[in-house]
Amino acid sequence: MRGALQARLAAVPLLVALGCGASCPGPKPTGTASPAEPTTTITLFYLGGLSGWYEPCGCEPGQLGGLDRMLGVRAAAAKGAAASALVTAGTTLAFKGEKGKRAKNRADMLADLLALGGLAGAAPGPADLAAGASGDGPTKPLPWLAANVEGVAGARDHAVVDLAGVRVGLVGVAGAPDEGAPPLPPGVRIGEPVAAARTAVAAARAEGALAVVLLLDGERRDAYTLASKVPGIDFVIVGRSERAVPFAEASGGTWIVEAGHQGEHLGVLELHVPARWAAGAVFASGDDAAQAAADLEKVRAQIADIEARLAAAGTAGASGDLGPLLARKRDEEKALVARAAATAAPPAPFFRHRAEPVKADLPGDPAARARIEEYTLALAALDYDEEKPPPPPEKGKPSYIGAEKCKSCHEEEYAVWEKTPHARAMETLVEKHRDKVGECVSCHVTGFRKPSGATLHDLGALGAVQCEVCHGPGSLHEEAGGYAKIPTLTPTASFCTASCHHPPHDSRFDFHKRLADGVLGTGHGDDLLKAIHTGAASAAPAPAPAPPAPR
Repeated sequence: MRGALQARLAAVPLLVALGCGASCPGPKPTGTASPAEPTTTITLFYLGGLSGWYEPCGCEPGQLGGLDRMLGVRAAAAKGAAASALVTAGTTLAFKGEKGKRAKNRADMLADLLALGGLAGAAPGPADLAAGASGDGPTKPLPWLAANVEGVAGARDHAVVDLAGVRVGLVGVAGAPDEGAPPLPPGVRIGEPVAAARTAVAAARAEGALAVVLLLDGERRDAYTLASKVPGIDFVIVGRSERAVPFAEASGGTWIVEAGHQGEHLGVLELHVPARWAAGAVFASGDDAAQAAADLEKVRAQIADIEARLAAAGTAGASGDLGPLLARKRDEEKALVARAAATAAPPAPFFRHRAEPVKADLPGDPAARARIEEYTLALAALDYDEEKPPPPPEKGKPSYIGAEKCKSCHEEEYAVWEKTPHARAMETLVEKHRDKVGECVSCHVTGFRKPSGATLHDLGALGAVQCEVCHGPGSLHEEAGGYAKIPTLTPTASFCTASCHHPPHDSRFDFHKRLADGVLGTGHGDDLLKAIHTGAASAAPAPAPAPPAPR
């Protein structure tokens, strides 16, 4: 099923690029305006399945996401539009079953950040509904849209927003809870979506909406169902998706879009609306024209670079590889000029869609960054205030002693360890002001919140990822002068992936490579290191994926 869907999705841009005419699956403009008629461009930005994420954990370089950077992307992309707004679909505020003051603090912070982005509507996930009803929602509620939900104060089935004179209808639909999601509170009910969506879409049209966008807490298959059974929907934004799809897929007269999850991509939906809206007009796709223009711009930049290199190289460059390369690029430019002319944007109304990656090197919005730092400091203070002393070990069980005591007998091993990233694990948290946040500290110290282990109140001799993280508490081994067995001689890949080295914190974990490059060395695991280098070490199992956040 998944393979068939992927093949179907892959075929869409090819069909558009080939100009497949009447055979295209997408809706055709009917009664559209003349190309010369003035149009208004508005932009609808969207996030799917945010699930409480306000920024990536920062455990590996290049991670996508961060609502402060998302707002920077939004500001840059909105410059050419007459007006813009932000919407969300799917679980937005609830984070991994978090409850109480932590959940409320997170919800308030996220609500503030989304308000900075001009949030106009949000289709909640069941976890959002449960949190709001239990008092864990934001102090100032989001503009929830949930046509098929009963019992949620303040939630509406639809809204019509005015963007530079263009009325856009927003309809929200909530999906059924996933297995393991928190139960819905008494009085809150998620009903059948089709009939509810029909009523809400009709109401939005009756209020003058020229475009109707359905915000779906559901998967792509649910979008197909609603597109086929509910007339009058122009776009469906998919809220339960882990991938960003750059192009829109047509389903009858409706376009389906998705931009992944956790704020890693920002969906950008540009709507080009004519001054006079003809009866029966529907949105056509202008994505191929935009792609042709982007390809042409890229080739022209390459030509400019080659010409500069030729000018610097003189005659030698022209007689070498640069001359023929320039000729090929100029031929490519001519072909792209012809393609751009042949794929000019259709007459309005038309749209362009993209999923903009929120990259780690992008500038962030200063107000949003300040709000995130305020939240992080409050979270650290809450963690610290609620921290309890570690329980003592059970009678006859070993306790943690710290790497300095291990060093007295294991100098070679210690010398290898102190040069590894593990030895500097806490330094990275101090640099990022996360050294008092429990969920971060847990993977950067030894025995965190375990019997006799480190706590936020007292790292003691257990700061950093030391010997006993992998080998277990060493007190009995030390007291017996090394004659008592250490609990674990060689940790397994499953131990590493279950504890810390799993997505999203470490999505490229290779057990043997990581051992060879950052753990083992002369005097520490010589035999295993040799086996890894010669290929004799057994293959490590793939890291277990992180469990999905409850919807």
